[in-house]
Amino acid sequence: MKKIYWVLILIIVVVGGWLLASQLVGPKTIIGSLDVSTWQEYKNEDSGFSIKHPEIIEVTELNKNLTKLIALGPTQSEGTEMYDGISMEVARQYNNGADLKTIVETRIEDVEAGVAEVTKQLREVNLGNVEGYTYSFNGLGDFDIYYLPKNQNEYFLISVLAEDPKDQGFEEIAQSMLASFQIRD
Repeated sequence: MKKIYWVLILIIVVVGGWLLASQLVGPKTIIGSLDVSTWQEYKNEDSGFSIKHPEIIEVTELNKNLTKLIALGPTQSEGTEMYDGISMEVARQYNNGADLKTIVETRIEDVEAGVAEVTKQLREVNLGNVEGYTYSFNGLGDFDIYYLPKNQNEYFLISVLAEDPKDQGFEEIAQSMLASFQIRD
């Protein structure tokens, strides 16, 4: 009987400790399988967007319409083409009255006429509750390109290159960053 008593006390202590620890940690935000609750949020007030990113990402505002988010992997050299890490660019563009799908189709034609190969054809996408378009091409890496309308005259062009030869999880990080993208007024 004493053995059962001590086993019950041990179970109560373990369960109680687990409940207490889970309350102290606080809520988690999960995107994909990543916990992004500790990620920083970058806001570009001029362009009107926000995106979450982990500490390893270096954010550079090249101008009020172009932001670069980069993480260099362990074998990547700075100033060379990306072969290990994440390179994401968010650019606010003006459509001059053109339909967004037409803009994307024209850009795909330009890619196909050049030295790159389109690897995933034009398809619809939803990022941050905004319907847009995406396609992928292989040039100096495998790029995913996203077009999201901001309003009637502007759109966001997001370029993503995630190369991961050392299996650091860069693709999943890039996808979770994209999932956190929000258009702001």
